[in-house]
This record gives sequence, structure tokens and C-alpha cells, in this order.
Amino acid sequence: MAENDRRHPKIACDWGQIWRVYGSKFRRRSPSASVTQHRFSFGDMILWLLLGLFFVSSLILSVGVGDMYNSPDERAAAASIEAFIKDGRFSLSEPLNLELGGVLSPRSMVSIGAFLIPTTFPGLMLLYGVIGKIISFPLIKLLTPLLAILAVLAWRKTLESFLSRRAALIGSVLFLTLAGFWFYSARVFMHNVPFLTFFIFGFYFLSRK
Repeated sequence: MAENDRRHPKIACDWGQIWRVYGSKFRRRSPSASVTQHRFSFGDMILWLLLGLFFVSSLILSVGVGDMYNSPDERAAAASIEAFIKDGRFSLSEPLNLELGGVLSPRSMVSIGAFLIPTTFPGLMLLYGVIGKIISFPLIKLLTPLLAILAVLAWRKTLESFLSRRAALIGSVLFLTLAGFWFYSARVFMHNVPFLTFFIFGFYFLSRK
């Protein structure tokens, strides 16, 4: 028996040592280690380059195309926000509805007397309307792509609270390349991206505690 043991020695497998070697690549590092590694790396440069391309490409449906939008919902939100910036109210005047019995009612709006009242997401109109009074209506078309970029950065920081910087970087790049996220970032007066952005902000602030 001793001779067989010498010919076929048992190989000890230390699973704890394996995890310490390979698992640490995707595990959150200690604060002291993370401070020394928070430098502008090649991965950071790639992410910011992708964010720049993302921002420019998201403006393809809004900048330089005039007063045109990709859906009736977006058109209704844009018209209501522009009315709020100019007149301080979200409703639009339509005197013909008094004669036609209120039949002129575009999608995402209802007719009440001589006015068209928007029924789209009210938080978007209020936020963009208040900001638009400060920076003007054309410039608020940049808000949705900017919020999308902030969402990606907040998502990365949220992942870094329990994963390594490498894993958080990969997760943020994958998030940035989602087709639906990219498409709705270009629809600047739709509420999808702002809602998702503030939802991610909530997770970010929770992860800071």
C-alpha cells in the first residue's frame, strides 16, 4: 500500500487559495487598495470615448431636424414644454374646439373647452419646463442624452460598491450599448430615459450608505 501511495501521490486541492487568487479579480477591494488604483486607466478612456460617441449619436433625431419628433407622445410633450417656457402654462389654446365640440384632440392630449391639456408624463414636463426657462427651449433637447450619460456613470459607481472596478467598468459599457437605452436617449422628450436615470440615482445613493 505504501508503494502505491508513492507511485500515485494525492494532490491536495485548497479551494480557499483558489478563490483568493481568482475570485479577487471581481471582488470589491479594500478601501486602501481602491484609493491607490483610482487612476485614469485605459478602460476609463475607452468608456469616456464611448460616452462621447453616445452623446453625439443620440442627437441625430433632434438636432438639425427642425420642429419634428418621432412620435405623437413626444410631440405633445415638446409642445407643452415650449408653451410653459413661453407663457407659463402647459395647456395649448385651440379656439376651434368651441365650434367643433372638442373633437380636435391629438394623442396624449385632451380637449377641455378651448384648450388642449397634455396627459403625458407630468414629471418630465415640469422638470424640463423649469430648466427650459433658464437655458431656453432648444438647449433642453440636450438634457435626455446628458441624463443617460449620468445614468451610466451612476450605474458604474453603484457596481463598484460591491464589485471590482474592472467588473463595474464592464457592466457600465454593457449598459451603455443596450439598443433600447440608446434609442430612447435620442427621443429627447420621452420620459423613459429620465425615469430610468433617477431610478438608478436611487440605487447609487443607497449604495453610498
